[in-house]
Amino acid sequence: MIFYLLLFINFILINSYSITFPSFPKNKAIISNIDIKNINNKDIEQLNILFNKIPVIIFKNQKLTPNEYYKFIKLFDNNYNSNISLHSYNNNTIPSVPQVELICKNSKNIIDNNKIFKNLNIDNDINDFYNYLWHQDVTGSYKYISPIISSMYMLVSPLHNDDTLFASYEDAYDLMDINLKKQIERYNVIHSNSKKRQKNSIFDYTGLRRDINYIYDDDILTENPFVIYSDKYKTRKTFALNPKKFLRFKELSLDDSYNLYRHIMKKYVIRNDNIISHHWEDYDLCIFNNRKLIHTSSPKCAYNNERIYLQCRLATNEPIYSLSDELI
Repeated sequence: MIFYLLLFINFILINSYSITFPSFPKNKAIISNIDIKNINNKDIEQLNILFNKIPVIIFKNQKLTPNEYYKFIKLFDNNYNSNISLHSYNNNTIPSVPQVELICKNSKNIIDNNKIFKNLNIDNDINDFYNYLWHQDVTGSYKYISPIISSMYMLVSPLHNDDTLFASYEDAYDLMDINLKKQIERYNVIHSNSKKRQKNSIFDYTGLRRDINYIYDDDILTENPFVIYSDKYKTRKTFALNPKKFLRFKELSLDDSYNLYRHIMKKYVIRNDNIISHHWEDYDLCIFNNRKLIHTSSPKCAYNNERIYLQCRLATNEPIYSLSDELI
C-alpha cells in the first residue's frame, strides 16, 4: 500500500496529469488530463513503471487516429513485433495500420461515412451473443506468442451493460494452498484452435467449453505449461490458460480436467474480490497485461445502441518464461 501511495504522489509532483486507483486492491489505474499524443520520455518512463505494477490502465478522453493509437501502445513492450497482426477477423483490420482492427455491431452507417473505416466488411463472433466469455488473447495459438499488451480504444460506448471484466491470474495463484500449487505446476494445458469447436460448443459462466463433438476436422492442438512466470523479472507466477480454447490438462482425463478447471476458476479466479471491472465511456483507452489476466467479451444482446472500438493485441518477441527457466 505504501508503494502505491508513493507512486501516486510521484505522479502528481512530476506530471500535470492525474492518476487514481478506483478499486485499489484490484490492480486498476485511471489516468486523466493527459495528451498521449504529446508525451515526453519522462512520461513514458513513469507510465512503464506504473504498468509493471498495475496490469489494467485506463487513459481517459483520448482523441486518436488508428495510427496514433498503435504508436502509443507500442511504448509498453520493448520487444514488440511490427510484422505480425494478431487480428480476430481479416476483414476488420485498418488498411493504414493492419495491426489494429475495428470491432463493432450494427454500425454500417458510421463505417460508410468515415473514410478511415470505409469499405471494411465487419465480421462478428456469435459465441458471446448471450454470455460473457472469459479468454486470454492468443494463448493457445499454434502460430504466435501470447502477447503482453492487449488494448481496447472505445469510440462509441453503449449506455449500459458494456462493462469489461478482468480477473487476475497472479492473485489467483497466490491464493492457492501450497499443495495445489505443487500439483498444478507439473501440468500442461492442451488448447484447441478449432473454429468449428468454438462455434458448436456451449460455454458456462466460468468460461468452460462443453464440446458437442470429441474431434473436429479443423483441430490444431497446442501444448504449453499451465503455470509460468508473469514477466521477465520472475517474481510472480501466473497461468497460461485460455478458457475459450481450453481442451484439457495433458496429465488428466477429460472429466478430471473439467473438474479441476471449474475448481480453479470458481474458487480462485472469478471470485468477487478478484474481479476488476471497467465501465466504458467514449474515448477511453485501456491497456492491460494479457499474461497476468483474463478478461471477458460482453454479451452483444445487451447493447441497446452501437458499440464501436479499436482493438490491438500487440505481437511480441518476448518469450514465455516457464518455471524451468533459470532465475535472473
